[in-house]
Amino acid sequence: MILRRLTKNVKDQNWFAVVLDFVIVVLGILIAFQITNWSTAREERRVYDEAFERLVTELNRNLAMQRAVRRDIATELPIIQTALEDLRACRTGENAIANVNAAMVPLNSPYIMLLETAALEQFLNNDAFLRYQSTDARESLLEILRVSELLLWEDRLSQERNSLSTSELPDSLSLGPLAVSGPDEILNVMLSDSPLSPPLYREPVITVPLNEACKDKAFLGLFYDWEASAFGISIRAGVMEPELRKALDLLGRPVAEETTP
Repeated sequence: MILRRLTKNVKDQNWFAVVLDFVIVVLGILIAFQITNWSTAREERRVYDEAFERLVTELNRNLAMQRAVRRDIATELPIIQTALEDLRACRTGENAIANVNAAMVPLNSPYIMLLETAALEQFLNNDAFLRYQSTDARESLLEILRVSELLLWEDRLSQERNSLSTSELPDSLSLGPLAVSGPDEILNVMLSDSPLSPPLYREPVITVPLNEACKDKAFLGLFYDWEASAFGISIRAGVMEPELRKALDLLGRPVAEETTP
Protein backbone atom coordinates (compact mmCIF):
# COMPACT_ATOMS: atom_id res chain seq x y z
CA MET A 1 0.00 0.00 0.00
CA ILE A 2 2.80 2.40 0.93
CA LEU A 3 4.66 1.51 -2.28
CA ARG A 4 1.56 2.25 -4.39
CA ARG A 5 1.06 5.55 -2.60
CA LEU A 6 4.76 6.42 -3.00
CA THR A 7 4.56 5.74 -6.77
CA LYS A 8 1.49 7.96 -7.07
CA ASN A 9 3.12 10.81 -5.14
CA VAL A 10 6.21 10.63 -7.39
CA LYS A 11 4.00 10.87 -10.47
CA ASP A 12 2.14 13.81 -8.92
CA GLN A 13 5.50 15.33 -7.87
CA ASN A 14 4.20 15.58 -4.32
CA TRP A 15 7.71 15.55 -2.88
CA PHE A 16 6.70 16.21 0.71
CA ALA A 17 4.49 13.15 0.67
CA VAL A 18 7.28 11.16 -1.03
CA VAL A 19 9.76 12.07 1.71
CA LEU A 20 7.18 11.32 4.42
CA ASP A 21 6.41 7.88 2.98
CA PHE A 22 10.13 7.15 2.62
CA VAL A 23 10.73 8.09 6.25
CA ILE A 24 7.85 5.85 7.33
CA VAL A 25 9.32 2.91 5.38
CA VAL A 26 12.81 3.44 6.82
CA LEU A 27 11.49 3.83 10.36
CA GLY A 28 9.46 0.65 9.96
CA ILE A 29 12.53 -1.26 8.85
CA LEU A 30 14.64 0.18 11.69
CA ILE A 31 11.97 -0.64 14.28
CA ALA A 32 11.62 -4.20 12.96
CA PHE A 33 15.40 -4.59 13.00
CA GLN A 34 15.60 -3.26 16.56
CA ILE A 35 12.83 -5.57 17.73
CA THR A 36 14.71 -8.50 16.21
CA ASN A 37 17.89 -7.40 17.98
CA TRP A 38 16.07 -7.06 21.30
CA SER A 39 14.53 -10.50 20.88
CA THR A 40 17.91 -12.04 20.01
CA ALA A 41 19.63 -10.28 22.90
CA ARG A 42 16.93 -11.40 25.31
CA GLU A 43 17.26 -15.00 24.13
CA GLU A 44 21.07 -14.83 24.43
CA ARG A 45 20.72 -13.44 27.93
CA ARG A 46 18.29 -16.20 28.88
CA VAL A 47 20.71 -18.86 27.63
CA TYR A 48 23.57 -17.13 29.45
CA ASP A 49 21.63 -16.92 32.72
CA GLU A 50 20.82 -20.63 32.57
CA ALA A 51 24.46 -21.51 31.81
CA PHE A 52 25.58 -19.18 34.60
CA GLU A 53 23.36 -20.90 37.15
CA ARG A 54 24.61 -24.33 36.04
CA LEU A 55 28.18 -23.06 36.38
CA VAL A 56 27.61 -21.65 39.88
CA THR A 57 25.93 -24.90 40.95
CA GLU A 58 28.88 -26.92 39.62
CA LEU A 59 31.44 -24.67 41.30
CA ASN A 60 29.64 -24.92 44.63
CA ARG A 61 29.34 -28.70 44.26
CA ASN A 62 33.06 -28.96 43.51
CA LEU A 63 33.85 -26.81 46.52
CA ALA A 64 31.68 -29.00 48.75
CA MET A 65 33.42 -32.12 47.44
CA GLN A 66 36.88 -30.70 48.16
CA ARG A 67 35.80 -29.79 51.69
CA ALA A 68 34.27 -33.22 52.26
CA VAL A 69 37.24 -35.19 50.98
CA ARG A 70 39.66 -33.17 53.10
CA ARG A 71 37.48 -33.70 56.19
CA ASP A 72 37.25 -37.44 55.57
CA ILE A 73 40.98 -37.77 54.96
CA ALA A 74 41.71 -35.78 58.12
CA THR A 75 39.56 -38.31 60.00
CA GLU A 76 40.93 -41.50 58.43
CA LEU A 77 44.60 -40.61 57.96
CA PRO A 78 45.40 -40.91 61.71
CA ILE A 79 43.75 -44.36 61.73
CA ILE A 80 46.03 -45.56 58.93
CA GLN A 81 49.11 -43.92 60.40
CA THR A 82 48.52 -45.34 63.88
CA ALA A 83 48.21 -48.85 62.43
CA LEU A 84 51.28 -48.26 60.26
CA GLU A 85 53.37 -47.23 63.25
CA ASP A 86 52.29 -50.36 65.13
CA LEU A 87 53.30 -52.47 62.13
CA ARG A 88 56.61 -50.67 61.70
CA ALA A 89 57.42 -51.42 65.33
CA CYS A 90 56.06 -55.01 65.00
CA ARG A 91 53.81 -54.51 68.04
CA THR A 92 51.55 -57.47 68.76
CA GLY A 93 49.46 -56.38 71.75
CA GLU A 94 45.68 -56.02 71.84
CA ASN A 95 45.86 -52.30 71.06
CA ALA A 96 48.02 -52.95 68.02
CA ILE A 97 45.64 -55.64 66.76
CA ALA A 98 42.66 -53.31 67.26
CA ASN A 99 44.45 -50.46 65.48
CA VAL A 100 45.37 -52.57 62.46
CA ASN A 101 41.87 -54.04 62.22
CA ALA A 102 40.39 -50.54 62.41
CA ALA A 103 42.54 -49.55 59.45
CA MET A 104 41.20 -52.28 57.18
CA VAL A 105 38.10 -50.38 55.99
CA PRO A 106 39.80 -47.09 55.03
CA LEU A 107 42.71 -49.08 53.62
CA ASN A 108 40.39 -50.66 51.07
CA SER A 109 38.64 -47.35 50.24
CA PRO A 110 41.21 -45.12 48.53
CA TYR A 111 40.25 -41.58 47.65
CA ILE A 112 40.07 -40.09 44.17
CA MET A 113 40.00 -36.50 42.94
CA LEU A 114 36.38 -35.42 42.57
CA LEU A 115 35.90 -32.57 40.11
CA GLU A 116 33.16 -31.76 37.61
CA THR A 117 33.96 -29.49 34.66
CA ALA A 118 31.10 -30.01 32.14
CA ALA A 119 29.25 -26.76 32.95
CA LEU A 120 32.54 -24.84 33.13
CA GLU A 121 33.66 -26.04 29.72
CA GLN A 122 30.29 -25.24 28.13
CA PHE A 123 30.34 -21.78 29.69
CA LEU A 124 33.85 -20.95 28.49
CA ASN A 125 33.34 -22.34 25.00
CA ASN A 126 30.40 -20.06 24.16
CA ASP A 127 31.82 -16.81 22.72
CA ALA A 128 28.39 -15.16 22.95
CA PHE A 129 28.82 -15.11 26.74
CA LEU A 130 31.93 -12.93 26.60
CA ARG A 131 29.96 -9.68 26.70
CA TYR A 132 28.45 -10.62 30.06
CA GLN A 133 31.72 -11.55 31.79
CA SER A 134 34.37 -9.45 33.45
CA THR A 135 37.95 -10.09 32.41
CA ASP A 136 38.92 -11.10 35.94
CA ALA A 137 36.06 -13.60 36.23
CA ARG A 138 36.88 -15.21 32.89
CA GLU A 139 40.57 -15.48 33.73
CA SER A 140 39.66 -17.10 37.05
CA LEU A 141 37.40 -19.64 35.31
CA LEU A 142 40.10 -20.43 32.75
CA GLU A 143 42.55 -20.98 35.59
CA ILE A 144 40.13 -23.36 37.31
CA LEU A 145 39.82 -25.39 34.12
CA ARG A 146 43.60 -25.48 33.67
CA VAL A 147 44.24 -26.49 37.29
CA SER A 148 41.41 -29.07 37.18
CA GLU A 149 42.87 -30.77 34.13
CA LEU A 150 46.31 -30.86 35.74
CA LEU A 151 45.08 -32.21 39.09
CA LEU A 152 42.87 -34.86 37.48
CA TRP A 153 45.81 -35.97 35.32
CA GLU A 154 48.05 -36.21 38.40
CA ASP A 155 45.36 -38.17 40.22
CA ARG A 156 44.97 -40.66 37.36
CA LEU A 157 48.71 -41.31 37.41
CA SER A 158 48.63 -41.81 41.16
CA GLN A 159 45.69 -44.22 40.96
CA GLU A 160 47.41 -46.23 38.23
CA ARG A 161 50.54 -46.57 40.35
CA ASN A 162 48.64 -47.58 43.49
CA SER A 163 45.91 -49.76 41.96
CA LEU A 164 45.65 -53.25 43.44
CA SER A 165 43.50 -56.12 42.19
CA THR A 166 42.22 -58.94 44.39
CA SER A 167 44.67 -61.29 42.70
CA GLU A 168 47.54 -59.13 44.00
CA LEU A 169 46.59 -59.14 47.67
CA PRO A 170 49.56 -59.54 50.03
CA ASP A 171 49.99 -62.94 51.68
CA SER A 172 48.95 -61.38 54.98
CA LEU A 173 45.48 -60.43 53.70
CA SER A 174 42.42 -62.10 52.28
CA LEU A 175 38.88 -60.94 51.59
CA GLY A 176 36.37 -61.89 54.26
CA PRO A 177 32.67 -62.77 54.04
CA LEU A 178 30.08 -60.50 52.46
CA ALA A 179 29.63 -57.41 54.61
CA VAL A 180 26.45 -56.10 52.95
CA SER A 181 23.07 -57.50 51.99
CA GLY A 182 23.68 -56.84 48.30
CA PRO A 183 24.61 -54.18 45.72
CA ASP A 184 21.51 -52.10 46.54
CA GLU A 185 22.91 -51.33 49.98
CA ILE A 186 26.08 -49.88 48.46
CA LEU A 187 24.06 -48.07 45.79
CA ASN A 188 21.87 -46.40 48.44
CA VAL A 189 24.98 -45.05 50.16
CA MET A 190 26.47 -43.82 46.88
CA LEU A 191 23.24 -41.97 46.05
CA SER A 192 22.99 -40.43 49.51
CA ASP A 193 24.32 -37.07 50.70
CA SER A 194 27.57 -38.71 51.90
CA PRO A 195 28.68 -41.01 49.06
CA LEU A 196 32.45 -40.77 49.63
CA SER A 197 32.80 -44.02 51.59
CA PRO A 198 30.27 -46.68 50.55
CA PRO A 199 30.37 -49.90 52.60
CA LEU A 200 32.69 -52.63 51.36
CA TYR A 201 31.07 -55.77 50.04
CA ARG A 202 33.98 -57.87 51.37
CA GLU A 203 36.25 -56.46 54.04
CA PRO A 204 39.92 -57.46 54.00
CA VAL A 205 41.01 -59.53 56.97
CA ILE A 206 44.50 -60.33 58.27
CA THR A 207 45.30 -64.01 57.86
CA VAL A 208 48.54 -64.19 59.87
CA PRO A 209 49.70 -62.98 63.29
CA LEU A 210 50.89 -59.36 63.45
CA ASN A 211 54.49 -60.43 64.11
CA GLU A 212 54.40 -61.99 60.62
CA ALA A 213 52.25 -59.34 58.92
CA CYS A 214 54.63 -56.58 60.02
CA LYS A 215 57.39 -58.25 57.97
CA ASP A 216 55.26 -58.51 54.82
CA LYS A 217 56.56 -55.65 52.66
CA ALA A 218 53.62 -55.88 50.27
CA PHE A 219 51.21 -55.58 53.21
CA LEU A 220 52.99 -52.53 54.64
CA GLY A 221 53.14 -51.12 51.13
CA LEU A 222 49.34 -50.85 51.12
CA PHE A 223 49.51 -48.51 54.11
CA TYR A 224 52.31 -46.43 52.62
CA ASP A 225 50.47 -46.15 49.29
CA TRP A 226 47.22 -45.15 51.00
CA GLU A 227 49.04 -42.54 53.05
CA ALA A 228 50.80 -41.09 49.99
CA SER A 229 47.56 -41.05 47.99
CA ALA A 230 45.66 -39.38 50.85
CA PHE A 231 48.35 -36.71 51.12
CA GLY A 232 48.16 -36.09 47.39
CA ILE A 233 44.36 -35.92 47.24
CA SER A 234 44.14 -33.62 50.28
CA ILE A 235 46.78 -31.29 48.84
CA ARG A 236 45.06 -31.20 45.44
CA ALA A 237 41.72 -30.49 47.09
CA GLY A 238 43.38 -27.73 49.12
CA VAL A 239 44.80 -26.21 45.93
CA MET A 240 41.37 -26.28 44.29
CA GLU A 241 39.40 -24.73 47.15
CA PRO A 242 40.75 -21.16 46.96
CA GLU A 243 40.45 -21.19 43.16
CA LEU A 244 36.78 -22.11 43.43
CA ARG A 245 36.18 -19.51 46.14
CA LYS A 246 37.86 -16.81 44.06
CA ALA A 247 35.77 -17.62 40.99
CA LEU A 248 32.51 -17.57 42.97
CA ASP A 249 33.49 -14.22 44.51
CA LEU A 250 34.19 -12.72 41.07
CA LEU A 251 30.90 -14.10 39.76
CA GLY A 252 29.06 -12.36 42.58
CA ARG A 253 28.18 -15.59 44.41
CA PRO A 254 30.57 -15.68 47.39
CA VAL A 255 30.39 -18.58 49.82
CA ALA A 256 30.69 -18.55 53.57
CA GLU A 257 34.13 -19.22 54.98
CA GLU A 258 34.70 -22.60 56.54
CA THR A 259 37.48 -23.81 58.78
CA THR A 260 39.68 -26.17 56.79
CA PRO A 261 41.05 -29.35 58.38
